[in-house]
Amino acid sequence: MWPNFLVVGASKAGTTSVYQALRQHPDIFLSKPKEPHYFSFSGGLPEAAGPEDGRFRRQVITDPKAYMDLFRGAGAAAARGECSVSYLFLPQAATAIHRAIPDCRIIILLRNPVDRAWSQYRQNVMNSREPLPFGEALAAEDRRLADGWRWIFAYRQAGLYSGQVERYLDLFGPQQVRSYLFDDLATAPLDLLADMYRFLGVDPGFRPETAVYNRSALPRRPRLNRILVSPSVVAAARFLLPDRLRHSIREWVMPRVYDESAQGDLPPEERAALQRQFAGDIGKLQTLLGRDLSAWLGGQGPA
Repeated sequence: MWPNFLVVGASKAGTTSVYQALRQHPDIFLSKPKEPHYFSFSGGLPEAAGPEDGRFRRQVITDPKAYMDLFRGAGAAAARGECSVSYLFLPQAATAIHRAIPDCRIIILLRNPVDRAWSQYRQNVMNSREPLPFGEALAAEDRRLADGWRWIFAYRQAGLYSGQVERYLDLFGPQQVRSYLFDDLATAPLDLLADMYRFLGVDPGFRPETAVYNRSALPRRPRLNRILVSPSVVAAARFLLPDRLRHSIREWVMPRVYDESAQGDLPPEERAALQRQFAGDIGKLQTLLGRDLSAWLGGQGPA
């Protein structure tokens, strides 16, 4: 059984929070794991090149039967889906999805690309994947991607949304693609989720519990952070603890181990430089979405 909807990204734009809210709806079934990444790598996995690529490769599902088995428990659920954030950035994913499920509904989440880049960088530092200061990591991006590093190091390129969104619109048409903004998820999550439910053909009146999942921050206690994000500890927590309990523990740990003041503390000169690089693409995206995105060109968005 194939899914009939996909949340395709972007990374660090609220997909985990949306996943946790959607899966509460009685007429929606979502896969576990959240991110099988099947359509990004159904043609085969690339060579391991970047940090932790070997572990990532072991988590990706490339066998079609194993992928469809993820949805065997969907029963009579009207909507069944998954949320792999690689699908938005990697061009082969959209083509593979359309080939297998041409009537699939596509949900896209977008975030101010400067804030997304900074959040992705913090996440990589937090997970002990990124040794470079932010400016140096940006400078190394093109070389890293050319060498085969994963999309999580595409701090700038992953925020050039217009071409990524247009690819899905061209393949699936506007009736099957719905884009949402992180800004709306932060300020009016129930309204956004009600519209998603309507798009997926389920009861829009359902009201889930909402929370912010998967926040990123820079470590204040690096040694303790390395223990907390080590593969063995992460794997044990996922196996032993339900999602909500893991989230509660993470919320307790965050202010004790991480510098949460750094959530939006991108140096102004680096923010301004990135805004200039994204300005043209934001203009194109405004036209595609029919929304005013001028706020992304000034000020500081939510963390």
